Amino acid sequence: MADKPSVDEPSADAPSVDEPRADAPSADAPSADAPSADEPDAVQRVYAPTDGAHAEALSKASAAFVSGDFKQVRSLCKAALVSADKPNDAERAFASDLLARTAVDPMALGVAAALVLVIVGLFMWAY
Repeated sequence: MADKPSVDEPSADAPSVDEPRADAPSADAPSADAPSADEPDAVQRVYAPTDGAHAEALSKASAAFVSGDFKQVRSLCKAALVSADKPNDAERAFASDLLARTAVDPMALGVAAALVLVIVGLFMWAY
């Protein structure tokens, strides 16, 4: 058993803990999806359409979505969709996507309704 290395002893071909792996990204290198300093805000760059009558409102909706203000997102997107200025296809798709993302989950509604029915049933059974 003397020829097998113990768990505490590293093997000769194993890299040291202090040495960086060859395939590991450098800490100095920016990630590929990180916005550079000369690019606009990442929210606008990633989400909002830049042309059309509702670009500013949808940009605000996108920023509100990222910050978690879903009530504002829904109101801005609904206003853009029903506006007298018809949204272009990109704006319509973007607003519809944000509305779908912020809609109430049907599974949550079903669970809540079932819970209410169970509670009402328990009260009726108890009295």
